[in-house]
Amino acid sequence: MRKWLTAFMALLLGFVAVFAAGCGTPKEPPEEVPKGKLYTLQTAYDSGWLTKDDLMSIAYYHNGGRDYNEDIMPEDYAPKPKDPKALSADSPIGKSIRNIVWNDYMSEDDREWFRFKDVGFAYYGSYNGCVAVLTGVDGKGSPDAVFTEEVAGVVIFYSSLPYAGGIQVWKANEEE
Repeated sequence: MRKWLTAFMALLLGFVAVFAAGCGTPKEPPEEVPKGKLYTLQTAYDSGWLTKDDLMSIAYYHNGGRDYNEDIMPEDYAPKPKDPKALSADSPIGKSIRNIVWNDYMSEDDREWFRFKDVGFAYYGSYNGCVAVLTGVDGKGSPDAVFTEEVAGVVIFYSSLPYAGGIQVWKANEEE
């Protein structure tokens, strides 16, 4: 019986050692996430980071065309191409945006209820070093939120937002 107990304890310690070896410091250093901040479209425009043409492209992508801006966008209007075409939530800038939403926009109660992977965004292009996004948290939203935002005569229509607040612009911190 004593041999079985000794063998069992050795086996148990072996399992603990194997699982503990997977814990601790990662094998590779964590990816550096650029520091940045989210700003309203109005602030980005007033600060000279976005032009009216940039705002028109953002509105075109968000509104799904010329809707609400037919008087300033001709029928053959073509927005600036998105560069990059897409922005992954797991890219360095994508992680920075999600970190800002998680740390600065969500309450402590929200962070207990939701997971970081629930934070996401819709991407509307990069302009002069700024990234236009509509952030959201899967499962948290304002289904009855319907409003418009007008900046420099460009109208953006919002409905059923996953996260109230409208499109924002991510900009890297100046000291970077």
